[in-house]
Parts: sequence; structure tokens; C-alpha cells
Amino acid sequence: MILAPRPAAAVRLCCLPPAGAGPVYYQSWTRYLPDTVELCSVELPGRGTRAGNPSCTDMGVVVSAIAEAVSDQSDSRSMVLFGHSVGALLAYEVTRALRREGQRLPEMLALSGMPAAHLGAYPAAVYHVMAAGREGLSDLFGPVPKRLIQSPRLGAAAMAPLLADCLLEVQYRHREELPLDVPLALYGGADDRFAPSETVRAWNALVTSPSDLRLFPGGHAYLRERPGDLVDQLVRDIDARVSRSAVALREMAQQPPPPSV
Repeated sequence: MILAPRPAAAVRLCCLPPAGAGPVYYQSWTRYLPDTVELCSVELPGRGTRAGNPSCTDMGVVVSAIAEAVSDQSDSRSMVLFGHSVGALLAYEVTRALRREGQRLPEMLALSGMPAAHLGAYPAAVYHVMAAGREGLSDLFGPVPKRLIQSPRLGAAAMAPLLADCLLEVQYRHREELPLDVPLALYGGADDRFAPSETVRAWNALVTSPSDLRLFPGGHAYLRERPGDLVDQLVRDIDARVSRSAVALREMAQQPPPPSV
């Protein structure tokens, strides 16, 4: 799903939402991104326009669907994958799935607010969040809207995709593969109790080119509090790490053909 159509942009930024969320989670980013970046996302079953479909708790099915959605062979532009929370885990597994299928890989993999996949930290982390009840959910996603607290029907509808994504994490088991040869960018909240900084830095063990971790004020929901700060850094990282040659090829493709002699 394209959130801000920019067909002349050199880079597609595909953002995978956190647990329970849909593409609208990233809609505000359009005001911070330059014209050179087109913002895209994915809408999983059980949310947004697909709210009538059952949420999926099978990691393989979800990853395959996202990999198919982002691997548009007709689009020659550079593609960057960004994921926050469970979206980071999905972005990592989607990149590995693309490699296994011989598809073009993202020019950069940007991961935020998620312990590295091989640490096996997800079941315990999800348990502590659920055991904390509303306080735990607020710690992850910010204050729970009053309308969800006051209406059991609305609350149940909002909880279904959230619980499905939590099951994705709890049931996840990391399978050893060769490290990804993809530029990495890492982000997190300085006070994130779900994803402490050392667990986010551990993603470096799963790639060939380690990256510094950029920390921002706030907890797990830091990117909702000051999205402009994260987007500015993300754009700088895209400029620094995305293949210059790919951007140049895109610009050349947009030039009109020379006049025939």
C-alpha cells in the first residue's frame, strides 16, 4: 500500500507496523520525508480495510505474503525495509525469505525497538507485557484510548490483531542462516524496557556489516512521540547507505531518450 504516491522518487521506503497496527501507523511520516522517498506499508489481515479477515498467527504465511508484496520486479527503484517492534522481526525474516527465493534484496534493512531474533527473548518479553495488563500495553503503545476501555466491543476488535502479532513473537524460533549481506540501521528508545539497547545492538551478529544503534528519548513508543526526529535520521541513513549507483540508474531511466539522427 502506497501512503504517499511519488512515482519520481528514487527510493521506496516500505514500513512494517508494530503489533496490532496497520499502515496508518506511519501515515504522519509523509510530511517529514523528502520527495526522493516514496512511503509504503503493508496491511495484514484483521486491521484497516481488512478488519473483516481473521488475523494470521503463522509466521511463514505472513512473511511469504509480505515478501511477495514488496518484491515488485517491475519497479527498479531502490527499496528500504523499516520495521518497528514485531515489524522489525518481520522485516528481518522477509529479507531472508527474499534471499532464499533469489529475489532482489532491500538496499537497507532498518530495525527499531526489537530484541535481535536469535536471542530467544520474545516469549518472556510478551509474557511480562501481558501480565502487566493495561499498564504494560501503555508502556508499549502509549496510553490506551478511553473509547477502547469504555467499549468492550471496540476493545476486543482492537485486541484481536494485537494478540495475533504477540502469538507470532511467542511462537517464533530463529533458524540459523548465513548473515545477511545488507546494510543495517538500528534505532531504539533510550528507556525501552521491552527492547533494551544491548538486545537491539545484538542484531549486528546477524549481518555482515554492523551498525551503530541510534537512541531517541522515550520508551518503546518513542517514534510516535517525536516521529520527525527518527525520520530525519532514517533519511540521513538512507542517503549514506543506499547504493548511489541504483539512484543514478533510476535518474537515467527518467531522462527522455536522445533524438534520433
